[in-house]
Amino acid sequence: LFVIMAFLGLAPGLLIMATCFPFIVTVFSILRQAIGLQQSPPNMLIISVALVLTYYVMDPVFLEAWTSGVRPFLQEELEAGAERLGLTPYEVLIVASMIEREAKVDVDRGLISRVIHNRLALGWNLEIDATLYYGADPDTPFAVLRETDSPYNTYRYPGLPPTPIANPGRASIRAALNPAPNPASGDPICAVLEDPTVGCAYLFYVLADDDGSHAFAVTFEQHQANIDAARAAGVLP
Repeated sequence: LFVIMAFLGLAPGLLIMATCFPFIVTVFSILRQAIGLQQSPPNMLIISVALVLTYYVMDPVFLEAWTSGVRPFLQEELEAGAERLGLTPYEVLIVASMIEREAKVDVDRGLISRVIHNRLALGWNLEIDATLYYGADPDTPFAVLRETDSPYNTYRYPGLPPTPIANPGRASIRAALNPAPNPASGDPICAVLEDPTVGCAYLFYVLADDDGSHAFAVTFEQHQANIDAARAAGVLP
């Protein structure tokens, strides 16, 4: 994952280098012909000089891309954020991978992250559907996957799965590091609680719309009502 992210951060520089090197070779070839040198200096010498010049042209580009783009994100933000959450950087990437698979609209990323962190704090099973499909035949019925004895079955085993289940994008990593806040005590979603001012926390979510949006709940009964509404709307089977 880090290699992929580093490559993406340096991609603009690589594209420039791919253009710069053949341009320098072409310029030297034209100069050689212009001064009447048909075979000397040899072509390999021209290529070698072009490589050296390309290095000196591109070295500042790569250094700037790494210093200002990739390194701060990988080292500072990820490590500091993970420590603040009581997780390791690798565990943050596991959380981010689940968000990547579950969230279909950006606004849901932080809320799904909050559900995951709340459930981890309570020691609850995460019950993330996407983990069931990791490494499994996509045509396997959901009911069968739920009963499968796998470390990726977050319905059966508490805590995080052993590895990321996807390659998370930066938005999902940021969501994993910065979960949305729990609802305020005056939020209507908390009204179902005996005391709406205490312990109102996002603990459940379910697909609620054809655009991929989710409905979030603070109690199982509220969650079941959201499931029934999604089925009635034809969003869930």
